[in-house]
Amino acid sequence: MARRIADEVKRSAGGLVLWWLGNAGFVIRYNEILIFIDPVIELKREDDPTISETGLRLLHELPLRAEELELADIVLLTHHHGDHAAPKTLSLLKETGAFFICPESCLQVLDQVGVNWKRIKKVVYGQKIEYKGVSIAPIRALHGGNHGAVGSKLELGAGYVVRTGRHSVFHPGDTVLLEEHYELRDIEILLLPICHHSQMLLKLPEILAPRLIIPMHYDTYEVTESNRFWTYGNPEDVRLKIGYPERLLILNQGETFRAC
Repeated sequence: MARRIADEVKRSAGGLVLWWLGNAGFVIRYNEILIFIDPVIELKREDDPTISETGLRLLHELPLRAEELELADIVLLTHHHGDHAAPKTLSLLKETGAFFICPESCLQVLDQVGVNWKRIKKVVYGQKIEYKGVSIAPIRALHGGNHGAVGSKLELGAGYVVRTGRHSVFHPGDTVLLEEHYELRDIEILLLPICHHSQMLLKLPEILAPRLIIPMHYDTYEVTESNRFWTYGNPEDVRLKIGYPERLLILNQGETFRAC
């Protein structure tokens, strides 16, 4: 039985708390502010809790459903792929009054589900967005190929550095390693994709020396031969490959981390 977190997420927090929602999805609560990153938290059909709205079989029950939320402040989207920008989830989250921050590739998805354009902020790389004491800095992301390498076609997305008080969280999105990553400073929590198409990002712990590294983009959907390049990852194997392996914190879906 999955850990259900709707009641926790709705409560005001003292400081910063985050939960892993599965795949690349996180929810961050900072005092009264509720922020989602790449949430994919709805089902294909209500009568089958084992199938995500992506159409893929879930390895674990969803810890949170979008339909359980009445209020949210910000939804950050890294790119338009269905395992990051999921129409059913976004259609429900638009009813919370949240602002949506995203790269241009996501605008069509948000338009399709009827998000008011006044509640959408298209990212400008290098230009910070301020919201009630939270600073969000969009970082360029370039989606690599199946093997994580630079191919003939790179899709432009976004990563985000979220700074709240004395805390900072970096979600790089799905990307190859970029010059911008070397220029980042004072990253406390790194959300690290560990699937095959993100292998270049295993250098990020060494580059950033974060206080904490939380693996993501694995152990969410049934792995098949056609999707294993983005669904499979082993955090214990990753621990052997990264800088600062002792700082790797493996969360279960729905598990809480509270920053001190």
